[in-house]
Amino acid sequence: MDKISVIMCCYNCEKFVANAVSSILNQTYDNLEILIIDDCSTDKTFEILTKLNDRRITLYKNEVNIGYLLSFNKMIKKCTGNYITFQDADDWSTKERIELLYNEFKKNENLMLCGSSYTRYYSEKKSKDVILPSKNHILKNELINGRFPFCGSSVMIAKEVYKKVGGYREYFSRKGGEDIDGIIRISEVFQVSNIIKCL
Repeated sequence: MDKISVIMCCYNCEKFVANAVSSILNQTYDNLEILIIDDCSTDKTFEILTKLNDRRITLYKNEVNIGYLLSFNKMIKKCTGNYITFQDADDWSTKERIELLYNEFKKNENLMLCGSSYTRYYSEKKSKDVILPSKNHILKNELINGRFPFCGSSVMIAKEVYKKVGGYREYFSRKGGEDIDGIIRISEVFQVSNIIKCL
């Protein structure tokens, strides 16, 4: 069973972070390393994180606030898993997300990035499923035509993708759009896919 690395970058997310981490700890796929980095939160985020007790978690804290992109690039260099995925600190994952994504790689040895559809929550009572296309050629065509048919925080990549393409480009630090740029660069070299199910 391959090890999967999960990266979570946190900043002032005390309302959501416990649920975000819990949704990873409760995954049906157990062989995980969870790398969590706090980017100098000014609320109780880091305090909440220090109370987590699970052998799979390694917790880091930046000395100064450097933003999401640079924090992420620090963590991806520390990953030891065969596959890398993400968990935003204000999101949560269905319990089978990692297992289902991993299974897609086992079905297709040429697949190097896989994401999923997702549910967007506007409030506790209002939500909307966002169904994304799944096939490689459709996804690449969408990207060519200026659309972004992925949920950046849901994707999993094979470790060799990072070795070839690298992390997020620092140009996008504090600008946003780094996940769009990163996935476009990956799709230019590798086969990509989505699971239609919202995960």
